[in-house]
Amino acid sequence: MIIQFEKKEGKLSGGIVDIATQEVNPFTSIEMGINTVKAFFTAQGFNAFLTLEKKDESNVTGSIMDMFKMEGGKAK
Repeated sequence: MIIQFEKKEGKLSGGIVDIATQEVNPFTSIEMGINTVKAFFTAQGFNAFLTLEKKDESNVTGSIMDMFKMEGGKAK
C-alpha cells in the first residue's frame, strides 16, 4: 500500500495510491497531532480511517480502522 502525503502552504493533504492504476484516492480529511496523523477516506463506498504515529524521523507505525496494523517509512 502506498500512502502519499503532501504539505502545501502549511496544509496537509494526500491519499492512497492504487498500485495498479497509479490513481490517488484522496483523503476526505486529516487530523494532525504532535506525533500522530489520522486520515479519513472512502473505500468501496465505506468511510474508513487510518492512524499513523511517528516512530523516528523516517518511520511510522499505525493501523487502519484500529484493526489492521501498519508499518511504513519515507520513500527515498
